[in-house]
Amino acid sequence: GWREDIVHLGVGADSRPDEETVDLFAKHAPLARWALFTHGRGDPAVADGKLTIGNMAVGYLIHPGNRDASFPLRDKLIGGWDAPFLKASSTRGDVLPYSPFGAFRALAEMTVVGDCRGFARIGLDAWARAGTATTRNGTPIGRFGTNNVLDINLMRDNPRSITAPGPNGALATIRYEMMREGLQETEARIVIERALREQPDKLDADLTARSRAALNERLQMHLIGDTSWHWYATSGWQARTAKFFEIAGEVDRAVRAK
Repeated sequence: GWREDIVHLGVGADSRPDEETVDLFAKHAPLARWALFTHGRGDPAVADGKLTIGNMAVGYLIHPGNRDASFPLRDKLIGGWDAPFLKASSTRGDVLPYSPFGAFRALAEMTVVGDCRGFARIGLDAWARAGTATTRNGTPIGRFGTNNVLDINLMRDNPRSITAPGPNGALATIRYEMMREGLQETEARIVIERALREQPDKLDADLTARSRAALNERLQMHLIGDTSWHWYATSGWQARTAKFFEIAGEVDRAVRAK
């Protein structure tokens, strides 16, 4: 009774499973698709909303980064949030354990404008055990030893935790809250982009122009902030976010109006 889009095998990587292995699983689990973490060099393009590599149907693709965004967008709507299958940015090198708070806030939105539906390789609570010799070996993931695919999915170039251990479980951190608020801002972006794409006749010329200008402004600020978070922190991002939510609210009301 499971939906096809949630049943996955894997993980396939740059060294792909051989044809015999893929065919075996296809025979006994025909609904299942593969999770694939790869650099993707030489892979075919998505066709009809599906990615098929050889005889391997891929349902979850983690690719190297979210650097596909370019400025200015002008009238272009990238819409990574509506990708037909789960394509996620690995965030490798984009967000590190010691990255500035702004990097965590911008992560979700930069992932979307990088033509992805989400981000991967961010640990929630893989804390090191007290008294362990090294952080690497002291985490739950470190117990799996030399499993290369698992190792590079979280142990290299990525935060292993964005929460802190508390007496009764995980505690939120500033980085966690920045990521959460960034997700909310990304939802506002989706509201605006969906309306511009699917119901443009509901928006008058003025609201359309202000919506596109706001989308462009946020992309430009994030791209600049990616190289200078000290600048971003003093760039008036609070007022920019408030304006963005106001526009998203106007768009939502216009779409809902009879």
